Amino acid sequence: MGLKRGNWEFFAVVEGTMRPVFPERTAGPFQPSRLWLLPPESGHAWFTPPNDRARIFVFHFASIHRQLESALPANRILSIQIDKKDKQLLASLYRKLQPHYRSPLISSEVHFETAMLQLCILFLERDHEVSPLVSFDAGTEKIQQAVQWHRQNFAEGVNVNRVAQALHVSPGHLRRLFLKGRGETPKKVFMRATMDEACRLLTQGDTSMKEVADRCGFAGFSEFYRAFKKYTGQTPTEWRHNPLSHANVHLPTPFAQRAAEALGAFRRPRIKKQRSSDQWEL
Repeated sequence: MGLKRGNWEFFAVVEGTMRPVFPERTAGPFQPSRLWLLPPESGHAWFTPPNDRARIFVFHFASIHRQLESALPANRILSIQIDKKDKQLLASLYRKLQPHYRSPLISSEVHFETAMLQLCILFLERDHEVSPLVSFDAGTEKIQQAVQWHRQNFAEGVNVNRVAQALHVSPGHLRRLFLKGRGETPKKVFMRATMDEACRLLTQGDTSMKEVADRCGFAGFSEFYRAFKKYTGQTPTEWRHNPLSHANVHLPTPFAQRAAEALGAFRRPRIKKQRSSDQWEL
């Protein structure tokens, strides 16, 4: 139980009740009118009471504002109560982001980032469990700059050395920053973002394998093939034709490599798997 998401997840229950369920943890009560924030790599599933339905809005972002991330409690999971005005805001964000998700424009990245900041503000202003904000952290800022630069340029096949050069730091220093701030190497972070985009592209049946490899910055299909199989355990063809695998790999949206993901609103009696682009009304 519990699919791992590749991005930060804002999960809002606007009608009905739901609760997150985590492996090896006691599930909490079902709650109405609630907004959760869960970090990347969080294995969890969402459930409603038996035979009940809930309407939710879900937003995935590759990063959140550094002030909120640095102020998170040790368990890195937050939730706040939302009111009618908040629900209107969430619905408005969804309406604004959905056209950009379906047909990206040059302005889409700005819209995604604006939505992320609005959601971060809700937690920073209301969650009393958030620890006092820390002062400016140059290391955290540099990490965010690196992640952002990679997202904007990874189609060119950039590596850690290129990112470090663009940020005017040494590759070794960048690696130390990532290990201290993220607990993993920049190479792993960058490859995950690249593979997430490859998975997204493979769900689009009209995108050729060669085009997927090119758009993800690989020198050729054979290089992409080896990297993809190592990352997912499946060949690109096997993954594309196995719908079950789509739910088990971190699936971002078209702009996960640059800014954020906006998911739809849906109603469903019980949720065990998450889909990235559909709107459900049952």
